[in-house]
Amino acid sequence: MANRLIGEYERKVDNKRRFFIPAEFRISQSWIVTAGLEKCLFLFPGDEWDRIADNIKTMSLTKKDTRGFLRILLSRAKSLECDFQGRVLVPEKLLEFAGIGGSCMALGMINRIEMWNPDNWREYSKKSEEKYEDLAEKLESFS
Repeated sequence: MANRLIGEYERKVDNKRRFFIPAEFRISQSWIVTAGLEKCLFLFPGDEWDRIADNIKTMSLTKKDTRGFLRILLSRAKSLECDFQGRVLVPEKLLEFAGIGGSCMALGMINRIEMWNPDNWREYSKKSEEKYEDLAEKLESFS
């Protein structure tokens, strides 16, 4: 997979729940959408999801936190196919989870797209920008 999933785009989710994947992000026809963290959605290209699934298979099922996290991540996951216009049909339950209505912020995160309610993204982004340098210092490695 090319590392083309970078950048920030505001896109529409139409009244039929179709999300218009930015042209710059259309690296796959097959996608998996699921509940993300901080009330966003994660949208993975199919081949990236396969790698994640391989990692999940190695996780310990004896740990309560692991089971809890995987139950939410996997039970809310849904396979999506991109149509000829670059749209995917996002389940209503996931849009409600993320508070996404008519518009959506699409963020490229190298191996996934994050879908955010625009107001939530602006608030989160502003808070993160204030501590951006401090966060960079705390990263174990970034080179």
